[in-house]
Amino acid sequence: MSAVLRCVFVLVFVSGSGMARAHASSFELELRDKVLLQHRYYTLADVAVMRGADPALLKRLGRVRLGRVPRVGRLTRLDRTRIAQRLNRLIPGIRKYLGWRGAEFVEISSAQSELKKERYLGLAQAYLSDELGRKFIKHEIRPAGEYRTLYLPPGEVEMVPSRGSGGKIGKRTCVWLDISVSGEHYRTLPVWFDVAAFAEVLELQRDLPAGSVVDPRWVKRSVRDVANLRGTPLGVKDQLEGKRARRALSAGTVLVAEGIEPLPPVVKGQQVKVRSRAGNITLTLRARALEDGYPGDAIRLERLDGSDSYVAVVIGENLVAVGGARL
Repeated sequence: MSAVLRCVFVLVFVSGSGMARAHASSFELELRDKVLLQHRYYTLADVAVMRGADPALLKRLGRVRLGRVPRVGRLTRLDRTRIAQRLNRLIPGIRKYLGWRGAEFVEISSAQSELKKERYLGLAQAYLSDELGRKFIKHEIRPAGEYRTLYLPPGEVEMVPSRGSGGKIGKRTCVWLDISVSGEHYRTLPVWFDVAAFAEVLELQRDLPAGSVVDPRWVKRSVRDVANLRGTPLGVKDQLEGKRARRALSAGTVLVAEGIEPLPPVVKGQQVKVRSRAGNITLTLRARALEDGYPGDAIRLERLDGSDSYVAVVIGENLVAVGGARL
């Protein structure tokens, strides 16, 4: 009688609607030592051979999900104790009816396919080359760093290249590859390239102190590699009208937008008109600006003979206003 009791037990399943009962015989698990899987999750049926007298119970247990299949190149190790604990949480008391054979633990890994570096490097290089071809007179690119064959899960591989938010082409430029397998995103791979990109630019032919007006006659057109420039290169002389050097520039420098700035309405050292009002009378004199100024700025001026200085407010181009000052 005791042998019969050992072979029969009651499984109690709890659900939202109440409790369901099922009877089954004791069963045996023969644990495999290694499994290679292609799907995302592994079940009891994946890692063990199940034997018992109750087919319905075995089918139900075989569908029990034990974990997620590791990424390609990684390994998960699962032992008998963890499997028994998992089953016992789902079906309290079942572990005492469980017999074991086979390995003490199972190693779980993902089946894999190869993605040759020539394939993904070629796609990324073609993508970047197309962009450079549309923007520059000529260009040179080559992969930067070491790249290897990638190992992916089995399935149809799709790669979508991009440069993220775009941005300036630099001497070292990255193309991002979004890699999907069978429609599911797998990883995003950065692919870096050394870049030379040639464009027509404006090259300074003489040294230029900071604050100096940029005369278009002092520049020439030339073709230069702009990938290593810090800033946006200028290519049209009209862009120099009304501009001055933001900092000291040496001969041979490629002019960039960030290296020049618009002339303020009043420039230091410039003669300006000074407007003063006394009642209904408006006087206009001339003075020399001692500092730059924009509309609304209070700047210092000096008389043309240098005999006196005072403060005035910039109200327009080469025009300031003063009230109650000694003129």
